[in-house]
Amino acid sequence: MFKLSKNFEYALIAIKHMAAKKADEMTSVREISEQYGLSFNLLARILLILKNASIVGSIQGTKGGYVLSADLNNLRMSELIKIVSEENLMLTDCLSKDIEKKRRCKIKKSDCNIYADVKNLQSKVEHFLDGITMKEFMAG
Repeated sequence: MFKLSKNFEYALIAIKHMAAKKADEMTSVREISEQYGLSFNLLARILLILKNASIVGSIQGTKGGYVLSADLNNLRMSELIKIVSEENLMLTDCLSKDIEKKRRCKIKKSDCNIYADVKNLQSKVEHFLDGITMKEFMAG
């Protein structure tokens, strides 16, 4: 079964939370963490990643926090996965660019009877995710 990474889940939750607020209303890590029962430290790291990617802006201080800065009509699900995940969504280890993950596969690519099919499916999943904006995702 496909499973979203925790980083990606946290990013989706944080972005949707901020999108529901007024454009200039700040959100703290603590607010999101407590409301959804998320790990404070992991959420803080994800928001920093989103800040560095210009998806959110931040202001420090007692009235500071994070605010959504990206246009959700232009932010694609595939982009968000690449930003917050260590690697793109990979259906199998053999398709990974990570050598250690590739080594987990015990079948040689030349001997695998499903490699081409899985690679084709991977391409279709990537194309599907490229076609969904955050705005569309949040609309349900």
